[in-house]
Amino acid sequence: MNKFVQPLIVSALVANLSLLPAATPAIGVVLSSGSVTVDNSVVPGNTTVFDGNTVETGATTSRLQLKNGKIAELGADTAARVYSDHMVLQRGFGETSGDYGVEANTLRITGGSARVALMGKTVEVAALGAPVVVSNSAGIQVANLLPGKALAFTPQEAGAMAPATMTGMVRKVGTNYLLTDTTSNVTVQLVGGGIEKLDKHMVTVTGTPAGPGTTPVAGATQVINVTNVTDQGRANRKGAAGPVAAAGTSAVSTGAIIIAGVAIAAGAGVTAAVLATQSTNTTPVSLSPIP
Repeated sequence: MNKFVQPLIVSALVANLSLLPAATPAIGVVLSSGSVTVDNSVVPGNTTVFDGNTVETGATTSRLQLKNGKIAELGADTAARVYSDHMVLQRGFGETSGDYGVEANTLRITGGSARVALMGKTVEVAALGAPVVVSNSAGIQVANLLPGKALAFTPQEAGAMAPATMTGMVRKVGTNYLLTDTTSNVTVQLVGGGIEKLDKHMVTVTGTPAGPGTTPVAGATQVINVTNVTDQGRANRKGAAGPVAAAGTSAVSTGAIIIAGVAIAAGAGVTAAVLATQSTNTTPVSLSPIP
């Protein structure tokens, strides 16, 4: 398709949305160089989409362009239920532009542009041009991804109150003790377990989330009642040289951690491959050009 013709088609489709019945609100258009399936109906090329439509791609990628200016791209062999402010990924992978949210396997991905891939029960998320927040089904933040970072998330059957395991430096703030996990970049408040003796130490902690009604201090996402601590050594006070690990230990967690019922590990596969090929992370990477 001529590059000058496509914008005219998009403009015409979006402009005609206002003429459609108000009972079924149209939210934008989906553009494809092949065909897409919308609510089990195969549609060649471009078509209007409505709030709650299920869009499935075939061998080619498709672009969702919404009336509110948000854009999302769907990879080949991908299915998603689309709404004006987010999509629910059912299989495959997609990429969002700006603050268009994604839900996948009970997780919510919000914030900046992100690449999200659903691989069985695991959701891989890569932050592209701005920080991306991943939350569980209860709305508890389980990761704060900085641009250029990718993590894999697997929700556990035990749910949001499952034991938590994380690694980071203990720091005293006022009368409280905080830890920012080295993998997820999430900060929690630690209570009990002798944690007050480990200020400025790198530790791996295991604990249980405090019950409903417990409010963490400012800067923390939740309160963790510590049940076990592995001391990894005293950290550099200024943080410039990083932690000094005790003999036979590692200062950085290398395995999967668990936060709010979600197992988290380093990203791989689709998301990591995208980040590895990016020269910069200031703009989203297009899945493929649409003629």
